[in-house]
Amino acid sequence: LADVNYCDEYILPSLSAGNSYHTAANGLGTQLNAGDIITSSQTIYIFAQSGTSPNCTDESNFDVSIVSSPTFDITGQCEGNQYVLTSTISNPQNYSFEWMNSSNVVVGTNSNTLVIDNPGTYTCTITNLSGFVCSTQVSKLFDNIFCEIQKGISPNGDGSNDYLELVANKVEIFNRYGKEVYSKTNYNNDWHGQFMGGGEMPDGTYYYVIELVSGEMKTGWIYINREQ
Repeated sequence: LADVNYCDEYILPSLSAGNSYHTAANGLGTQLNAGDIITSSQTIYIFAQSGTSPNCTDESNFDVSIVSSPTFDITGQCEGNQYVLTSTISNPQNYSFEWMNSSNVVVGTNSNTLVIDNPGTYTCTITNLSGFVCSTQVSKLFDNIFCEIQKGISPNGDGSNDYLELVANKVEIFNRYGKEVYSKTNYNNDWHGQFMGGGEMPDGTYYYVIELVSGEMKTGWIYINREQ
């Protein structure tokens, strides 16, 4: 067999009768079998011995080079008023990058970061730029990419700005005296100016504490104005 290069692992192919794989010369070391998975670079020896008398032997070898595929994750966070995805890999200058959106349309290349405007599942493929080429693809859902909380809501039933448009782990609303007047875990566009008991809050300014899906905490003020 010729020398081989593989990403992450190599599966030993079948041999003809009378041949066997070994990790050392002269049929020594550990004997390996067809189908065994090789996960580290090494020399593999093929030892052949006839079943006739006198016994005849022959030996060949080949090098298996295993290259590790890139290992990374995708994180997302607000930077200013932009939501930025980042592939968390060391020395990004040593790799190429391709980003795809939920429709498998390429939306970015040649950078380990991507600014997104729409929620969805994003996929990053990273490929090393030198040596034997190996790629890794990671996909991740980002369903909460809001970087600015609304300044106010106008829950008057006109279908515009009627509720706090947000997906979050938790939303808490406090009145100007610091009393909690609304709280909702697993929040998904639920608050339209109502108390926890269901009654309408009066128009005015309220303080919020929001835990985003990412775990980041947001605090600030929001105004209720029901006028048409």
